[in-house]
Amino acid sequence: MLEFIEKEGINLKIGESKQVEEPTGLVLRNFKIGRGQDEKGDYISYYDIWNLNPSFEFPISEQGKPFEIYDRIYTKDYGDGKQKRMYYTDKELFDLDVNKKNFDTLALQKELVNRGYKLPKSTKEDGSLDGIWGDETKSALLQYQKSKK
Repeated sequence: MLEFIEKEGINLKIGESKQVEEPTGLVLRNFKIGRGQDEKGDYISYYDIWNLNPSFEFPISEQGKPFEIYDRIYTKDYGDGKQKRMYYTDKELFDLDVNKKNFDTLALQKELVNRGYKLPKSTKEDGSLDGIWGDETKSALLQYQKSKK
């Protein structure tokens, strides 16, 4: 779902929004995406009021009240002219403590790759990252932090 939102929202201009139809019709169906900017950077937002009475023929007795679903996906141009998903801001990446390991390793690996760090030992045969905190990921993070001091 997040990939669909990213794809639909990446070309919007800051301040622009549009209604989109989710292809499967199973989760959000018709909802709003927009492009914005705040102190953290550029983002794609999504918003929907999700009710628990979808288009089923038979009503569900335990429906509950509608609730709002919204979030932001931050994006950044890492120097190649393309907006990619940002998992950590510069400050967040700089402030990570390698000894505490209180962060999402897979998101960290994706962020490091976006910033040009090579992680061949952490890359699976299908090209995805393994999400394992190892020497290679630790070394790349420390290199980044050292370069920003």
